[in-house]
Amino acid sequence: MAKEESSGGELLHPNNLPDIPKKNSGSPEMLRNGETSPMTAAGGWVTKLYTRRWFMVLLFSSYSLCNAFQWIQYGIISNIFIKYYGVSSLAIDWLSMSYMLAYIPLIFPVAWLLETRGLRIIALIGSGLNCLGAWIKTGSAQPNLFGVTLFGQLVCAVAQVFILGMPSHIASVWFSSSEVSTACSIGVFGNQLGIAVGFLLPPVLVPNTEDMSQLSYHISIMFYGTAAVASLLFVLVIFVFQEAPPLPPTLAQAALLSVPPSQYSYKQSILRLLRNKNFILLVVSYGLNTGCILLPVYLTEPHGDRTLPGGGGKRWPDRTDNHRRWDVRCSYHWALAGQNQDIQTDNAGCLYPIVGWNGGLHIYTGSQIPLGGLHHGWMSGVLYDGLSPSGL
Repeated sequence: MAKEESSGGELLHPNNLPDIPKKNSGSPEMLRNGETSPMTAAGGWVTKLYTRRWFMVLLFSSYSLCNAFQWIQYGIISNIFIKYYGVSSLAIDWLSMSYMLAYIPLIFPVAWLLETRGLRIIALIGSGLNCLGAWIKTGSAQPNLFGVTLFGQLVCAVAQVFILGMPSHIASVWFSSSEVSTACSIGVFGNQLGIAVGFLLPPVLVPNTEDMSQLSYHISIMFYGTAAVASLLFVLVIFVFQEAPPLPPTLAQAALLSVPPSQYSYKQSILRLLRNKNFILLVVSYGLNTGCILLPVYLTEPHGDRTLPGGGGKRWPDRTDNHRRWDVRCSYHWALAGQNQDIQTDNAGCLYPIVGWNGGLHIYTGSQIPLGGLHHGWMSGVLYDGLSPSGL
């Protein structure tokens, strides 16, 4: 069957493309400075990249950062909150684990909403719940109000489910195939940077003092500062964040837009995922990777260590796909060896070898996750390789 190649590299037959407006040189939407010129593929179909796509992904990355900060803001100074609220260490741990607990039952309904309702409604719900949870926690700066702070954290945990699945969708809706990994990198990097800020700021903002009135003052500063940032980001999402560009960035995206909603089956898509061996392998290996990365956090936190998450190395994965194969091999062989090291040194009762080994794992795998090309970009290739070379 004859195929036509778009400027972005997608291979699709012109008969399968949607009814997209043809090039109109008089359209003001196509004459703005700083935007790429409309490109007409064979058959007269038009694709276009808009400068505003970078504002979309940066705005998303910003409120993802705010949500990730709230995940770890209790755990990094758990000794202070244990004393302040008069609860057990397990209760404080559940403030962080609530994020994982909320994700398990809500990921499939939220993924369905993202597929059927689009980016904007998910962005509004995610940023809105993040803002609401932050403001609820401002009312918990009293030693007898642990229940209030737990409720606020649960709201933020629900918001997280509306955030984590968006980077690859933003990349496919707004960016060309050569920019997908870069866009995913920026989107995922916000979450990782938020965790880093969550390690840094709480120990600075909340000193370890015995004076409860002073603790209440400093904790309220942290809570109100977080709520102010979350509110600003929510307002920006309301007025700035858009559902999609007027013209699709690639012919592959144009083909997806042409599919009638009646032909889409969410149930069948889930079943296809569960039958995809590559998908199952990636889910298991990514879970092991994340567990190894978080292990040093929970090892050092009870001892009061104030450490920053590792993150070294930077490159742009859009240039080649070869890095993905080697990233997987290096990351997970290191993780497997690290688990064996943990078992051996734990039996000896020595903490430092565990922290040192996992610190090295942090430096490597921590630098891979924000790039997006390893997990989000490759996941798209695994699941949608039949549609286009980029998978989107």
